[in-house]
Amino acid sequence: MVTRVLRRNWEVLLLLVIGLFQYASGQVLEFTQSSSKDYVLIADMVAVLGRFHQYIVPLLSPLWLIVLAYCAAVPLGGRLRRSLLDALAVFAMLKVGLLFLLLNLLILFPPQDRVLPILQLLLFLPSLLLVWGWIYWRMDSNAVATTGQRVFLFRMSADIAPGPFDYILASLTSLISTTLGGFAGETRAARTLIFLHGFMMWDVMGLTLSRAIALASL
Repeated sequence: MVTRVLRRNWEVLLLLVIGLFQYASGQVLEFTQSSSKDYVLIADMVAVLGRFHQYIVPLLSPLWLIVLAYCAAVPLGGRLRRSLLDALAVFAMLKVGLLFLLLNLLILFPPQDRVLPILQLLLFLPSLLLVWGWIYWRMDSNAVATTGQRVFLFRMSADIAPGPFDYILASLTSLISTTLGGFAGETRAARTLIFLHGFMMWDVMGLTLSRAIALASL
């Protein structure tokens, strides 16, 4: 029963988890706002994102949950269900991009509290990895539906049709490997996505190391 529910609603659960991590990251953002007021550039950006989290997120969160509940209840093949899930995922991707930019600005304009940036990195990393796993799965499943061919290749198991978990696992391997563990792109767009994923991971790892050093030097 549980396995059947997970298979049917894995995408709903994935977006719910991503939303929770991003909400927690927004909570940390509000604390960062008060400690970055001496730096005009970062203060302005954090102020905008802080107001978004303070006024807009409380309005969007119930809508997010309602849409996810609706998608969990309706048949899998519905076009509206697919469009709603894609819209939620795109919104999560945009928020990941904004948080990525903010985290890089914080290294140039560090807040007074050195714990906040590394805490936000720890909350940002899971949502980043999960979003990339969804992107890989969605791009591949769309390619199969339109052309009958996959744009990503699992070299370790080329004879087995990959499932959603395989794409998420491929994304998670970027934590422990400089490559995606036998996961490769078959097209230029697919290889570009893998490159962007790798760039973001190297950037986040570098930020984590620099902030850990700064925290240890206190």
